[in-house]
Amino acid sequence: MSKIDTHKEIYLFLKGESDLGMEIISNIFFKQIHTASFNSLARNEEEKKELLMKFFLKLLQKREYILDLFANQNRGLSEYMRKMINRFLIDELNKARSEKELKKVSINESLIEKTINNPIELINEIEAYRLNELLEERLTDEDFKMLCYIIIENKKEKSEYEQKHFNDISKDALYKRVQRVKEKLRKIINEEHFAKDTVHYYLENILPTKCERR
Repeated sequence: MSKIDTHKEIYLFLKGESDLGMEIISNIFFKQIHTASFNSLARNEEEKKELLMKFFLKLLQKREYILDLFANQNRGLSEYMRKMINRFLIDELNKARSEKELKKVSINESLIEKTINNPIELINEIEAYRLNELLEERLTDEDFKMLCYIIIENKKEKSEYEQKHFNDISKDALYKRVQRVKEKLRKIINEEHFAKDTVHYYLENILPTKCERR
């Protein structure tokens, strides 16, 4: 049986193409957390899993940087993961000491299930929340109203929304506003290189929730 190329598998995981890479990172994490330096961080296996999920969220937020860093290399990712995990656990330990107890990470079971079974879906979800943060920074309330209007599929609901929010402008002006906000969204997506699946996740799962609150 050939030896596993841990560097390659971790790199493929960060691209969303390897479950084995995720398992390798998890094994490194659990070896670290079970050492004498960090075993006080979690009282049971559930808390260890929660910390692992928190680390994965942090890791995937940096995945583009890491992919670029190791794009032309064939070794070093395993050691990089060890150092990154060590820094993460030290930070968590410092927080726990300063707050006198470890602040629990709020991660629901569906997210844990996604991480275990579907790394690509988890990456899309993380990236969709990053897209949400960027849109919150760059779009106005009026832009969000327009986005909410755009995603409404039911004709009756769309008409009611239009009468409620855009009754004072002409159809032509409304059409132009729609095009402008679409262009704003397209520009942000292209500049930040968001994948199509990430955008779909945002439009189907995050934006509708925001629209309900507006």
